[in-house]
Amino acid sequence: MAKINQEDLIFKDIFGKIASDGWQSIDLEKLSHECDFDVLNVTGGIRNKVDLLVAFAAFIDTTVKQSIDADLKDDQIPARERLLEALLIRFEALAPYKAGVIKLMKTFPPNPTFVVIGSKSLKLSMEATLTAVGLEAKGIQGAIRVKGMCMIFMSGVCTWSKDNSEDLSATTRILDERLKQTENIISNLGLIDLKMV
Repeated sequence: MAKINQEDLIFKDIFGKIASDGWQSIDLEKLSHECDFDVLNVTGGIRNKVDLLVAFAAFIDTTVKQSIDADLKDDQIPARERLLEALLIRFEALAPYKAGVIKLMKTFPPNPTFVVIGSKSLKLSMEATLTAVGLEAKGIQGAIRVKGMCMIFMSGVCTWSKDNSEDLSATTRILDERLKQTENIISNLGLIDLKMV
């Protein structure tokens, strides 16, 4: 069985449990006997439950990367359109785990470690998204883009959690609005050379 499929099965099991019983219900020791953690993409292995979330973020990043067409790097296509498409691909990748992701958002423990690691994973994911569509994600310009993308994505998550349409029309609309707002802010600040849209 392909590694990506093994990871998919593991995460569907984990997020199915989260959806039905909440994050606190996850028993790492029991889960380790049921699943082959060795196939998960996480540096240092699975030492705790947070590592599961880090591995899931890496899995989604890989899935998104494999799903993004090379044409999205074409700078003849407006960057805002490329970013919108890439973000929608990310939400499509998250769709099989949506119930668990939403439950996790509601039951996430108020632990500083979770916040720090979650922020780091989000930053890496948005860097990967920018790079995937041919935009620089390093340096001062890249840092501005990454911060903007993090805010745009989180706005999208809030809408996506309530968006039950097949075409994600509400999510698409809010993402497009946020991307346009970011474009206007950058333009008004005279930072159009840093454009991410």
